[in-house]
Amino acid sequence: MSESLRRAWRTKRQRLPIGSTRKDAHGYVLVKVVEGAGRWRKQHHLVMEKMIGRPLRRGEVVHHINGVKDDNAPENLYLCDDNSEHMRIEASLAEVFRELLAAGSARFNRETGRYEGVLQR
Repeated sequence: MSESLRRAWRTKRQRLPIGSTRKDAHGYVLVKVVEGAGRWRKQHHLVMEKMIGRPLRRGEVVHHINGVKDDNAPENLYLCDDNSEHMRIEASLAEVFRELLAAGSARFNRETGRYEGVLQR
């Protein structure tokens, strides 16, 4: 590609700067980490790497404790050794929720088509 064509391309398309954020199709926050067309990484991975002082190892999974995919506060993140540990955590959440349903602390609202908490007085 010639320099003039390269210059024209740069003026037609503004690239986002490093540190820019956006959400992916699954609701996770992505952070731009490389200039130009660049590379984007999941923000919760970057936060966890800063917390543990090293890059994530292959297979490690970062779990959002409150289930909110864009809440990447350190106190909301938990590092799982692998996907099977993450699946056990998710299964325990489902189990606790079934217990809340059985105890009457949660219910399904047929009008809204959603589960909701029941306030105890």
